[in-house]
Amino acid sequence: ERAEGFLLARLGATAAMASDPTKRPLLERRQDLERRISELTLRKDDMTTDQYLDALQALLLEVAELQEELDKAPGTGGEEQP
Repeated sequence: ERAEGFLLARLGATAAMASDPTKRPLLERRQDLERRISELTLRKDDMTTDQYLDALQALLLEVAELQEELDKAPGTGGEEQP
């Protein structure tokens, strides 16, 4: 139940950001990273554990950095205060 609420809140925030043309490229980049993570998961059995974890870590770090950019973008409530 809590996870569903989180997902709905995230989807609502994403929808609000998607309507902002300045954030759209960041959201598209995040969608691409999420697609790449899904593809990596599908290829997991063809990789060594170290290869998989290294690739997953790199993608997750990119997602985290991108989310930080989105959170700091004007209009998301994450603006840095002077």
